[in-house]
Amino acid sequence: MELLSCGDAAWGCRVAVQRGAVAWRCSVELSRGDAAWGCRVAMQRGAVAWRCSVGLSRGGAAWGCRVAVQRGAVTWRCSVGLSRGNAAWGCRVAMQRGAVAWRCSVGLSRGNAAWGCRVSLQRGAVTCSLAAPTQGLF
Repeated sequence: MELLSCGDAAWGCRVAVQRGAVAWRCSVELSRGDAAWGCRVAMQRGAVAWRCSVGLSRGGAAWGCRVAVQRGAVTWRCSVGLSRGNAAWGCRVAMQRGAVAWRCSVGLSRGNAAWGCRVSLQRGAVTCSLAAPTQGLF
């Protein structure tokens, strides 16, 4: 597992899970500007990569966006929900290809001086989850 740096206005988390000979990778980056939030997601299984980029505008305290991409005869769907609490940010992503759903959820929490990152990657009925503290890295 690899953790990206956390600055004043950017958060990131990248996770790689090896299951047999197949590598599952899920990377999520949350960026924060003055009035705009963004979420970029890249999912990779073996040599095939899926990417979804969503820019979310701010209003109140909740944001959501759904995207559908047509590639040949196959429809790719990517849905992102971004929520902000007092000290927590989260990004949930679901990607649909045919009848198989890929789900990647990342929760970034901030306490007094510690940040945590939780990632869950699901393909069909198979789920891989990882959690790591990021205290002391930045």
